[in-house]
This record gives sequence, structure tokens and C-alpha cells, in this order.
Amino acid sequence: MLDKSLSVSSRFKNAPLGRLDAVLAAAHMIPRQTDVPGILRMVKYCCLPQMSFQSLCVIIETPLSERNRLYLLNATTNSSTCAPVLLPSGDARYTLFRETDVRLLNKDEFFTIFPSAAQNDEFNEFEQCALFSPTIEISGYHAAFLIIWSKMAARNEVMPFCRVLSGIVSAALTKILQTEEQNMELEALRQERDRLNILVGIGNVANSTLDLTSMLDMVATDLHRSFRFREVALELYESDRTILEYAARFKNSQGNDTPRDVRVPLDRSILHHFEHRERLRLLRENTLQDLKKNDPLAAYFLANGSRVVCGFPLIFRQMSLGVLLLAHSDADIFTQDIASLLSQVAVPIACAVHNAREYASVNAETVRLAEENASLSAAITQHQKDNAIVGQSDAIRKMLRQVELVAESDSTVLLLGETGTGKELVAEALHRSSSRKSRPLIKINCAAVPAGLLESELFGYEKGAFTGALHQKKGRFELADGGTLLLDEVGDLPLELQPKLLRILQSRELERLGGRNPIPVDVRLVAATNKNLAEMVSKGLFREDLFYRLNVFPIYLPPLRERREDIPLLAQFFMEQISRRMRKNVTRISADALHWLCEQKWPGNVRELANVIERAVICSTGRVLNLELEGWKSNWQDTQPSGQRPLGGKPSAAQPANISVREEIIRAVRACNGIIAGQRGAANLLGVNRSTLNSRMKKLGLDVKTIMEEN
Repeated sequence: MLDKSLSVSSRFKNAPLGRLDAVLAAAHMIPRQTDVPGILRMVKYCCLPQMSFQSLCVIIETPLSERNRLYLLNATTNSSTCAPVLLPSGDARYTLFRETDVRLLNKDEFFTIFPSAAQNDEFNEFEQCALFSPTIEISGYHAAFLIIWSKMAARNEVMPFCRVLSGIVSAALTKILQTEEQNMELEALRQERDRLNILVGIGNVANSTLDLTSMLDMVATDLHRSFRFREVALELYESDRTILEYAARFKNSQGNDTPRDVRVPLDRSILHHFEHRERLRLLRENTLQDLKKNDPLAAYFLANGSRVVCGFPLIFRQMSLGVLLLAHSDADIFTQDIASLLSQVAVPIACAVHNAREYASVNAETVRLAEENASLSAAITQHQKDNAIVGQSDAIRKMLRQVELVAESDSTVLLLGETGTGKELVAEALHRSSSRKSRPLIKINCAAVPAGLLESELFGYEKGAFTGALHQKKGRFELADGGTLLLDEVGDLPLELQPKLLRILQSRELERLGGRNPIPVDVRLVAATNKNLAEMVSKGLFREDLFYRLNVFPIYLPPLRERREDIPLLAQFFMEQISRRMRKNVTRISADALHWLCEQKWPGNVRELANVIERAVICSTGRVLNLELEGWKSNWQDTQPSGQRPLGGKPSAAQPANISVREEIIRAVRACNGIIAGQRGAANLLGVNRSTLNSRMKKLGLDVKTIMEEN
């Protein structure tokens, strides 16, 4: 590739011997050069005696560059220049870099092609030049070679010499630019390797721990080693629009305290200056001085000698977590290249921050759940103790034996007994003693739910089954699947729902309201009632087939009057339970109080006894539960149904019926502070169902608001 001709000798067969020697020397020496200035020096050495030029110039166009490179050697002073120059445009550029032959140009012609050359002092003595375009065998590279004379000295005989020189220079330039390209690629690879090493190293360090402060300390050490940053810190968003700050713990001569877990208002923080900023931004000393009054990090940076801070957003899954702050004494360290790398460094740090905060949240939740679990376990244990079946009488022992016998089976159990005898406690004991104890015990009181809602409560409904059914809802049967369902007050189940209950007991399948597909359920049913179901069947108030399905294993709960020997145990149990709940220190019941308790008929059964003990604990001031407090017995007896009869029963002959029942209800409502339902309600105190009490009050024209206002 030394020339486009076949041989050097054929072109110079009539030339003087000195010119041929120059060509041979150039062909030998120029390809051995390692840079462009070396090529120019060697052309001068080999060719100056033959051509007497003023200077040599090489212009190189590099791919994707807005400027090209100009190399100029003054043959007289031997000074050289290497500087970027503006690219020529249009046809001039095409002429400059794509000449197919050697071309002689005068000053005006050259400056027309390359006007930016007129601005270079080296071209002041320019009068004539020989221009040729060496062929560069690298895609995107072009070159122009100029031999410049300070006077019109060049003649046509230099043209063959320049053509041979063009081939020699083309090969040498191609070799040098190939080496340069390779070195640039190697340098880019080295830089990319270093960038990747930094990213991988920081990523590994950041994700090696789930402790936020430890992570920051380790990341800061790597950033300090790689970039010599003075300080590294985090400012993270909190849910209450404040900022939580963490700074790395570098040892410093000033001994300033390192901010950790410091909360700062968002609008007064460094982070506020980096919010919604897509371009690189630096906070300089004057801004930090303004911020240090409110943001401890700003004061910390200044105290340790930093004068500029750059922030990099921490984004994880399109969620902004905060900002990584890097401080230094010199703003020049934050070049675009370094900033680009640091923005990538922020990615694994954001992931590590997210993981650390999630771990802290999960860990805190785990601790909370463990504490809650311990509390619930203690509460369950206490609940089981508080709801234990207390008693040693023959009647209660017989009942407990029946519970023990039937508990392990899946047979339906019917609990029979008066109000207040503890049917719900027996149902819980059955469930705890069964193989279903790990599954839920679901309860529903058929008398407490309005008839129009009871069906949806029991069987559930589909979305759109009726107006207001905006979503699907499971009923109590489905919720109890695998466990036990207690149907309390089953005698109050409406007749129209009884066939559906019977179908579930027979097929073990149900259909939600609005549904079409049967849903299998595995439920052990425990029913409870204080009514005589057999008598209701005879009166047509209860389905006979359902009665027989429920009456598989009946358990009778004895009233308190049939187990009077249990009253002292029950009284002691309730006293301890209620005293603990009320944080009182009542520990003993007087003999007179026990005697009085055992003499009562207790129409409200155990529930009534518990209410009496609770009132006594409230009124007791010492360690002894004493029912002999002034007015206690008479006041308590005044609230009981006259002559221990049921509410609304036959009054004494001397008292009109309506007046007697009315007064009983008014006294009970006032004694319970207007509460009707529940253990502390008037219905419980009177020993009747809530629905029964509400019905009687309606008949008598009574309501709670009027009773309490007249009190």
C-alpha cells in the first residue's frame, strides 16, 4: 500500500538520484513511527532537502466528533502544534478529505476550502500547498496532508513525489490510528471494568446486611476508597413527611457527632433541594450555611471541611425513598462521567435501603406479633379459667360426664336449661374437648338477630343477591367449616328457616342467598335453648323433624337452685374474677353473705349470681365481700321480680298487675344505667330474654330514654 503505482523505480526512472533516496528513506522510516507528529518529523527529515517546504500539516477527521484534529510542524523553527479545529462544511469538506490525487493550491484557494485555517498563526506565511488525502483503512476516519510553501515554489515535478508519499503516509496513519483506536477501546473497557467493579462491589456490600446504619458505613468506606469523598449520608422519607437522616461514621479530627436517626422537617432539609431534579445539581457552601440551622447534616458537612454536596435520588420500583448525599471540598470532582457512575451506584443502594427498611418493619411486626401472641395466649388461658364450669354437685358432675362422653364425636348436641345456667360455657367446653378444637367455634344467637337478617347471617349471600349486597359474604355455617357452630336460642328460629337448617344437617351442603351451587360444609352443630321444644312441636311452633335432628344428644343444665352446694364455689370464683378485672383487692366473702346467697332462689341462675357479686364488689371497700352494707339487701330485692316470680307473672292481690311489672322494669333499667342487653343489662338482671323485656316494655309504653330522664 505504498503507492497506487506498480513500482517506485518506474515513476522515478528519470529523477535525480537524491529524490529516489528520499523516497526510499521515507518508505523505510515513516511506517515505523508511533504517532502523527513522528510522521511529520520523518517527512521533514526525508523530504525537506528535495522540496524546501515551509511547514507540514495533517488534519484528521474522527467519527462522531464535532471537531477534527490538526497537527502542524514548522520546518524552519521545528515547532509543532496539535489542536482541535472546526470541521469545514459542504463541498469544501468533501474537497479537503476526499481528494483522489495530489492538488496544488494557492493561498486563496486553500482558505476557501478551509477557512478556519486562517485563524491559525502557523498559516500566516502560507502562499502555496500540495494537498492530498491519505487513504485511512478504518471506517469513519478521513485525513488530509498538506505540504506548505511560503512562496510560489512548487512545480509540477513534485506531483509524482507527493503521490508516492501519499501511499507511505496512508499506511503509517492507518497503523497509528488503528493502534489509537485499539488503545481507546482498551481504555474504555478498562473504565467499564472499573465501573462494573465499583458497582458490583458496592452492590454486594450494600446487600450484605439488613441493618441500615451498618450498610451505610460499609458503602461509605467503598465510596471513600474509590472517589475520596469526605462524607456520605442518607436522607430518607418518612410517612409523616419528615426526613430521617443517617451519616456515615468516618473518623475526623474535629470529633463532630455523626447524625443518626435524626428527624428533620422535609421543607427544611437538604433533600428538599434535590426533589424532582433530573439534572445534576450541587449545593455549595453558601446554601449549606443557610441549611445548617435546621438540618444537622448540613452543619456536619461544613464542620468536617466539605464545601459542596451532590445528591443522587434513591428510586426503588418507581418509588422515591430519599437521596444519597456525597460531600467533598472540591466541586470539580463531580464530573459528568463521575456523576453518571454515581447515579448507577445509587440503584443498589436504593434496593438495600428498601430491603433494610422492609426487614426492620417485618422485624418490628414480628416482635409485635410475638408480644400480641403472648398476650393473647395469656388472655385465652385467663378466658378459659374465667369461663370454666365451676361446681362439685352431683348435678354438675353428671352434666360434665355427658360432655366428656359426647365431645369426641361429631354428633349434634342439644343444650337444655333455663336462662343463665351457662349453656354457652358448656358449648365452649364441648369444642375444646373435641378433635375440632384447632378450628373455629362460631356462635350466633337466633333471638338477637332480626328474622329478616337471620338467613343471610346463617347461610351468607352472593353479590347482587339483594339491594345493598355489594360483595359476597360467607355465612356462619361456612365460617365454622371444620369447627363447631353454636345456635343459641334455637327455639326462636323462624319456621321458614327451619327447613333450610334441616337440609344442611341432612346433606351437609348449603346454598348462599342468590347462589345456585351447593357448598359442602363440615360443621359440628351445638344447639341451645331455654324453651320446651317438644311442647313447641305439639303447638306447631317448631318442626318435628328438625327437633329430632337436634335432639340427638340432649344435655340438661341444672338451674342454680338444684345445685345450691355450688353457690359458695361460684361466689368465690366470681369474686376473684371480678376483683381482678376491676383491680380491687376483695379476697374473702363473709359467712353471713354466703348464708344469704345460699338462701336465695336465683331465678336468673348463675348469671344472676354473677351480677349480684359484681355489684357487691363495686360497693365493697375492704378485702371482705360484705352484702350487709346499708340498704344492700333491700335495694337488691327491690329490683327482683315480686315474690321471685317471672317478669309479668301473677302479682300479689294487693297490687295491680301493670303497676307491679312496670315498677320492676323501671327499677331494673335504672339500676343498669339504661343498658338492656348483655351481662350488665336489665334483661339479664330480671332473668328474661332481651326480646321478652323489649316486648313487655313496648306493651307498657316504656322506653329507656323516658325512664332515664325521669330518674
